[in-house]
Amino acid sequence: MENNKSLKLIIALRKGEKVKCPKCNKGVLKSNIEPSKSHFFFCTQCPNTVNID
Repeated sequence: MENNKSLKLIIALRKGEKVKCPKCNKGVLKSNIEPSKSHFFFCTQCPNTVNID
């Protein structure tokens, strides 16, 4: 079940959708470049990062 949840998170990030940070539940995960090409996302409120590699 965890893999399915993670896959949905990655798909939403790559589509550029607003994804709430799973760590702090306050900020959103963003990227400095085009989300569909990015491998790195960061939270706007806490030091959480997501690296898709």
